[in-house]
Amino acid sequence: MSIIIPTWNGRALLERNLPSVRAALAAHPAGGEVIVVDDGGDDDSAAWIKATQTWARCVERAANGGFAAAINDGVAAARHDLVLLLNNDMRVEPAFLAALTAPFSGAAPPFAVVPRIINRTYGGDEAISACRFRFGLLETIFPERKGRSGDAGATVAPIAAWATGEVLFACGGAAAIDRRRWLELGGLDPLFAPFYWEDVDLSWRARKRGWTILHVPSSVVHHEHAATIGARFDAADVRVIFERNRLLFQWKNLTSARLTASLLAWLPLRLARALYGRPDFLRGFLGAVRRLPAALAGRRRERAAQRLRDEAILERFRA
Repeated sequence: MSIIIPTWNGRALLERNLPSVRAALAAHPAGGEVIVVDDGGDDDSAAWIKATQTWARCVERAANGGFAAAINDGVAAARHDLVLLLNNDMRVEPAFLAALTAPFSGAAPPFAVVPRIINRTYGGDEAISACRFRFGLLETIFPERKGRSGDAGATVAPIAAWATGEVLFACGGAAAIDRRRWLELGGLDPLFAPFYWEDVDLSWRARKRGWTILHVPSSVVHHEHAATIGARFDAADVRVIFERNRLLFQWKNLTSARLTASLLAWLPLRLARALYGRPDFLRGFLGAVRRLPAALAGRRRERAAQRLRDEAILERFRA
């Protein structure tokens, strides 16, 4: 297994969390490697890794390209067919790798497996994911965070897919992925730079090809929520990026005529509302329009490759 850890000016996080990764990998019978991708940071993370963490490899990017670019470079450098994406703000349990990797040796290996991700800010398991489609847009749902998807919502009842151990998407902060299928999909899309919705995009594309994403709660990691983004970006700008990338995700991936018609019907109302108290959505929309050609090119590719319809995924994971 190749463990890919992106970092940007995150030496303090690496110092806190890398020891747990090293211990877990040493305890894993199959062994593996750790690749830390320094995404153009201006602290001394790369020098510190090379000087003191010689058990790990360091890939240095000349300039900051965001989460997708860093992860893609790490996967490109990986030596193993199974890759684990792991944020630098994740502390892992000593035995988390055995349960996480076991499903890949079964008769029908999944595309991805996610552990139980205990969010140290909100509590609960943030790996459990579902969705709903309303007012023309897709919303991601995390029931163990009281149904929040950017704003407060009601608690969400269990859905059938969870009984089979499936979740909607593989969280990019902690997910083991079949590297060959990853390469077939082209990895994370830089369309969403610098962050947010890349993992939902990758997972949706995998699901439309009929591939599964499993959740293994016996594998446990602990997430120091927003330790990188929250420290580096203004909260208002983060909301704008979220809204922009949600629109880009939908324009690229939701190829259903019915869902597209719903978006077009509701979009004028959403924009009108944005003029009276939701500037984040308006700014996000304007940012998305600038990336529209790339989103439409991706839409053509996904329409040609899909085996499942969007409605089938929505029905299975609708909360």
